[in-house]
Amino acid sequence: MILPDGSKFTLDVPARSTNDRTFILLRALCEQILGKTVTWNDRGIIVISDQAFSITDANADVINNYLLYDRPTKEQIKELFDTYNQDTHPRVMINQEIYDRVVYNYANDADVKQWGDQIIAEADTLLLRAMPTYDIPDGYRLLSTCRDVYQRTQRLAMAYILTKDAKYAEGLYDIFEAAGNFPDWNPQHFLDIAEMTCAFAIGYDWLYDYWSDEQKKFLAEKIYEYGLVPANDAYYGALGVLRVVDARQ
Repeated sequence: MILPDGSKFTLDVPARSTNDRTFILLRALCEQILGKTVTWNDRGIIVISDQAFSITDANADVINNYLLYDRPTKEQIKELFDTYNQDTHPRVMINQEIYDRVVYNYANDADVKQWGDQIIAEADTLLLRAMPTYDIPDGYRLLSTCRDVYQRTQRLAMAYILTKDAKYAEGLYDIFEAAGNFPDWNPQHFLDIAEMTCAFAIGYDWLYDYWSDEQKKFLAEKIYEYGLVPANDAYYGALGVLRVVDARQ
């Protein structure tokens, strides 16, 4: 590589040409040509600066939060919620218009009925499955369990919507009761919380008119305790888990 002063610099890794574009090391470009300092850490943060810079746990969180997240205040979130969603169900992924259209098309469209019957058959199989368990096989992720609950929720909830057969709702609640009695939804790996909270939110919302007040209370409390509380801490920087999760994925 020829530097601005005419001297040569040998790259640690050769330049590479792909699709008529030449790629060189970022650090070599910044330090040797632009005169910058490049600093990085094992969590994936790279800082390009005019002077030497040391990344610490404290300033890494500040950098991460500044670059990645635009956080509305809780007042702004509540205002948006009250404006568009208050006292309205369903509202998670579908609204009442979509709900009614799905039911109508299932009853009147052969292709949709075939699709719906397949979901119902899958739901029947899921009713025979064992309840989810708190299993972290690698010592870090509960993700397979959380995704299993999420997938069961979609199928059982849709089977109930299409058939209004209470067995699908009750079977889904049994799953929620099992997962809701876990000690937590594994905040050390935040994607686990996201998947499980999404499952509970869909189930709570799509079957809102079916659940008893006691069932709604249980679901809402678990969404809050295991989902929203750790999410709030991560969202507003109290945990820093989002940065760790991104680096480990």
